[in-house]
Amino acid sequence: MEKCGKMLSMESFSGWLLRELKVRDMSQSDLARIAGLGSGTISNIVSGNRKVGQETLVKIAHALRLPDETVFRAAGLLPQVSEEDAKFKDWKYLLERLSERDFSILRDLAEKMVSENEKERD
Repeated sequence: MEKCGKMLSMESFSGWLLRELKVRDMSQSDLARIAGLGSGTISNIVSGNRKVGQETLVKIAHALRLPDETVFRAAGLLPQVSEEDAKFKDWKYLLERLSERDFSILRDLAEKMVSENEKERD
């Protein structure tokens, strides 16, 4: 990916999008349906025949359950961040969507895992 706000080529975004679909075992038609976009729109984005507007990027982000900024970065509309920062942003995005109960369960699990890892190191 290009650095600091330079626009990526549509091929780069389409490649990123295809990888995201593959990881999720999701078809272009699935993405179009979930995002509320036409299947032709997704096909044109993937083939590089269509530029992607902000509204479409937001719909794609929500359909993929990714932070908007992750998709905007993939499209070259925001500067890149370190892999570590990206991981933290993804976790933050997920944590913000948990119920208080689920957040507490996850936190307890994480504390137990850290404790076990520390015991293994000793």
